[in-house]
Amino acid sequence: DMVNPYDRFGETMLMNIRRRGLPIPGFTQYPTLSSQENRFLSIKDIIPPTNRYRWVCKSRTMLDIYNRNLEGVGVISAQERLRVEKLEMLDEVEEWNLLMSHYSMTVLVVSHDEEDDNDGANTAMHSQVDMLMHHM
Repeated sequence: DMVNPYDRFGETMLMNIRRRGLPIPGFTQYPTLSSQENRFLSIKDIIPPTNRYRWVCKSRTMLDIYNRNLEGVGVISAQERLRVEKLEMLDEVEEWNLLMSHYSMTVLVVSHDEEDDNDGANTAMHSQVDMLMHHM
């Protein structure tokens, strides 16, 4: 999803998209990473209250996700990143950073609470979810 519509670059994006008459649902309604997470978490309203669930939600800009590889915990392997970067040299790194800081990825994982875990399957799944969220 698009985020950060109210900084200088975001305002330019918004103006250019509107000028073309294209719809941009959610860009101004959910302008921040936090508002994106809250949008995803609002699904709680339709889950029956008698069931216990574990909710894990994270939203990151695409630039954050891409740069996490530099820290050795990214979702794209360092080897894959090097391969892609060799395909085409990026001349305008600043533009790339601006553009990628205005797009986000949000992940919501809903699972049964560990207290409902009879066979250990939820515990194993929670470990995998925790690892995924750490990499985001």
